[in-house]
Amino acid sequence: MAQVNRELTLELLRCMGVELPPKTKLSDDELDKRLSKTLDGCQYLARVVPNPPLNPVSYKPWCLNKSNKRILHAIRRHNFGESSVVYDNLMKGNSHPYTLYSDPLMDLRQSLMTMGNYWDEKRTCMMLADEEKTSCIFMRITEVLEFDPSTPILMVLFRRELRGIQPSDSMVNWMLLHEKEGPKQMGHIRATAKEQHLLLRLLERNSERLLPTYKPKRTALERDLASSFIIPVGPLGGREVARFNSNDGCCVCGDPAKSKCSRCNVKRYCGAVCQKEDWKAHRPTCTSLQGAKWQTVPFITYDKHLQMMARHGPPGAIAVRQSRYEIVQHQGTSDESQGDPDASAPNTHGSTPFIVKVQLNSADVHKLLDTTLLPGQKPMQSGVSMLIYDRRRSIEVVLVKSICPDAAFIPIAELVKTRGPSGLKLFCWATRSGEWSLDLCTDHLPEWQQW
Repeated sequence: MAQVNRELTLELLRCMGVELPPKTKLSDDELDKRLSKTLDGCQYLARVVPNPPLNPVSYKPWCLNKSNKRILHAIRRHNFGESSVVYDNLMKGNSHPYTLYSDPLMDLRQSLMTMGNYWDEKRTCMMLADEEKTSCIFMRITEVLEFDPSTPILMVLFRRELRGIQPSDSMVNWMLLHEKEGPKQMGHIRATAKEQHLLLRLLERNSERLLPTYKPKRTALERDLASSFIIPVGPLGGREVARFNSNDGCCVCGDPAKSKCSRCNVKRYCGAVCQKEDWKAHRPTCTSLQGAKWQTVPFITYDKHLQMMARHGPPGAIAVRQSRYEIVQHQGTSDESQGDPDASAPNTHGSTPFIVKVQLNSADVHKLLDTTLLPGQKPMQSGVSMLIYDRRRSIEVVLVKSICPDAAFIPIAELVKTRGPSGLKLFCWATRSGEWSLDLCTDHLPEWQQW
């Protein structure tokens, strides 16, 4: 199995959406396991291979004659959150919403689409190498199988070379052999060393999940190439983001927390050593939150709120939404991130303070707060609510006037109305105070966020 150093492992986890404490005391082995499990989540592996090993013989070949069956399109995976980013960037005139060679997971997903395009063009052999060609992965797609109409399985032979600029003689001969078959037979993909680490981890893990008796056809020059498979890779679903980011311990190392910062009474630590290490990073937040006032507010999940609106709305009303974590092109599956609307929102922040956006339901809330109502006029209170969510939308909840005490609801609504630039939304510090409640800071606000 390809091993990476600790710093790179944490970086690769971050690019997949897993933010571990910077000084985490998880062992190297545990971090390595977390990296493998997270990459499995990005492949949605439990859906395609719920009970390994995978037996390629049980799947039919991918049919290229059907409409919309290009591998380039079928291997693409994204969620609605990413779609909104693409749309916003296109509206701003940016043709490339994501910067290449800066995010290993995004680079890997782009490379997989390139591989799919090569197969569509009847190119089966490729070399992935970094710009300096200090390392490369040789690969041949032997066949493409159909898991379902929207999910291809690419069966591959692969080998990684780490001998500097010159690959081994067998790989040189392998390249020459395939290049003789046609000028477009060999595909070349630029892949950073970090992207190669991810791809190699994926290939090696999936190789172990193949039925041992599976024997793909290979040439004499391919005897040393390992066999594996590739399935679509995309962003983590909502549940995985919550599960892999959960931390109720020390904000520095993750060990059980024994105390809080005495100044802001928010950040938790296992002891003085970690607290001292974190002081430089924590100081700006601590200063802004020192002596802050916090308001506890009960919430319901956004899905539950939509369900209630549909139930009490006009006849035939339905409530539908697309979660930003919902993965596109999962044939016949429901949104993995929403789950049971009666279940509480997962706590991905532990006891650490985080920034949320509080957004008013403008028409009703402003009437509720309006003190200039005509005699006998009553403010509208049906459906009065506030939406609260963090940047990842790992928490997305609603404060509803009908079930939230005035003493909790009104101060937050007034805060947004009076201190929000538009009177409709505001960024606040928050902590998770319970399974169904948040604490919102009412007198110390973070800098305005661009999301």
